[in-house]
Amino acid sequence: MNILHKVTKKSTKIITIILFYLILTISLIVYFAFHQSAVKLDGGIYFDQPQSITHFELIDHHGNLFTEKQLEGHWSLLFFGFSLCPMICPFTMQTLNQTYESLAKKKRPRIIFISVDPEHDSLQRLNQFIHQFNSNFIALRGEMSTINSLQKQLHVTISTTPMSHGAEIILISPKAKMQAYFYHPIQVKTLVSDLNHLIN
Repeated sequence: MNILHKVTKKSTKIITIILFYLILTISLIVYFAFHQSAVKLDGGIYFDQPQSITHFELIDHHGNLFTEKQLEGHWSLLFFGFSLCPMICPFTMQTLNQTYESLAKKKRPRIIFISVDPEHDSLQRLNQFIHQFNSNFIALRGEMSTINSLQKQLHVTISTTPMSHGAEIILISPKAKMQAYFYHPIQVKTLVSDLNHLIN
């Protein structure tokens, strides 16, 4: 009876995750259908009218305050995830690291990882996690209410039961506005090509 219960529970979890990503995919298709652009990207979509990001307060992995003001003056790539993520986060972070290293220094955006699991992702854990990929990257954590507000602004879906999240990468302009959205999965060469096209 216990074995049947465990199998049923595992099957329910898998179905929930599949439905989560199915709903996310449909939502993105509908949203982007109304935001077509003349600028074509190989791995994502460009916004002709970039969306501003409202005020938020998070803490970086060094313990410093990080707000939307820190997004101004340079290009940034944002990715939502959590340190215990078994597949999508390590894969995406490695992609971001390879992309970062492949770009000329003057074209390298800041890479920012935002934890969707602040309960487990302490500053110490985030510091260890981010240094597995690149010491120049930034990891952020904060109140779940702040993270929920930010992910809604950026059209990234997350769920805590079970823990899952959208795997898209968001490009933020030097004016702290959402400029482009890159789909998952994306190849390094595709992301490098698109960023070279966008970042002057």
